Amino acid sequence: MDRVKLQLSEEEKVLVSDPAVILTKNRILEKVDLLLGSLSELQVKRAKELGHRLPGAFFQQAPKISRGQQYRQMPWLMLDFPRCFESAETLAIRQFFWWGHLFSSSLLATGALKDQVCAGAWRTIPGIYACVHASPWEHHFEADNFSLAASLTDAELQAIYQKEFIKLAFMLPITEWEQAPAFYSQSFSVWMQLLAVS
Repeated sequence: MDRVKLQLSEEEKVLVSDPAVILTKNRILEKVDLLLGSLSELQVKRAKELGHRLPGAFFQQAPKISRGQQYRQMPWLMLDFPRCFESAETLAIRQFFWWGHLFSSSLLATGALKDQVCAGAWRTIPGIYACVHASPWEHHFEADNFSLAASLTDAELQAIYQKEFIKLAFMLPITEWEQAPAFYSQSFSVWMQLLAVS
């Protein structure tokens, strides 16, 4: 134990001595959890209203809220509904909160649902992003992961269509905290429009 030297900077000493830091963080995360919980109820209600117009995958599982502490070293919470992760067909709408960064809402689809989404008018929706990354499991909005749909070249668009999945997203800066409920509600409406059949 003598070799282990636990040294803190002056700033770290102040923080580790102040329980209010963690208590405040916990209160904020609890508010986000409450937001996602009420959002899940609203989303289920709205999906049931469209019922037969939505893919069967929509109703396979109940909404699920997950949380963690280490997405790029920051806490996060997310609501998945629908959440169908089968090998033949994936369908997920993910409402994501990332501490210090953003709120996001994404639609992930594979198989026939991917084809349906790709055939829709998603590129004309203001503020929508498309995943350009090889993996659908990243949530940041850096250039190697998401590109604004309006700025995609024909070659980039073709590369997106050739992947096994399509992932579309909206983002809201964390500084616009008060707008989060409306942001999540509006983005969910867009995803349902892309998935509903006439």
